[in-house]
Amino acid sequence: MTQVWKRYCLAALCLCAPALMAQEPWDSSFKLVAGNFSGAESALIGQNRNYALAMEGAYPLSRRGSVAFDLGFRVFPTTTVHPSTHAYLDYKTDGFYASALYRHQLWLDGIYVQGGLRASRYKDALDSISNDDGSRVTLKGSPEFSVKPILGLGYRFTAKLSLEANAAPLSVQNVAGQTKSGTLVEVALGIHL
Repeated sequence: MTQVWKRYCLAALCLCAPALMAQEPWDSSFKLVAGNFSGAESALIGQNRNYALAMEGAYPLSRRGSVAFDLGFRVFPTTTVHPSTHAYLDYKTDGFYASALYRHQLWLDGIYVQGGLRASRYKDALDSISNDDGSRVTLKGSPEFSVKPILGLGYRFTAKLSLEANAAPLSVQNVAGQTKSGTLVEVALGIHL
């Protein structure tokens, strides 16, 4: 009897899902992010340019205020350094980040400011490729975890598209254990679902 009851409940939930989703106030979006972290190449972290993909959800708290959460994966692409003619060294860094933000809509429709905290965990890797025999050695650095503030400004163009610019302090450790700290500036295109 309990199996039949579970099946009826599951069928009822599936049939009611569209109506329940229509009442859900969450605004979810997929974000394509491009950023700049000055000094990353000289600190042997990766390129100054970096890219990220993120999912975001915003929940309205009041008429003009909402809380937003995002979770993303960021990549600092490989930089090749030629210290000699016998090897190539490729430094790259990647990792995850999560943010909790308060978003306030300004007096003009679509424009908002946001601020909050971002937790991030990045790990550096070094690939050494020999020109002589083609052998490859990979070294991985220890992960760097940090929680830093984030500030941003955004504009919601349509019901489906938004654009925002954010700035956040960032600390990343290279394979040698040296930490590079600076400000990460990023631009994100939000595609709202």
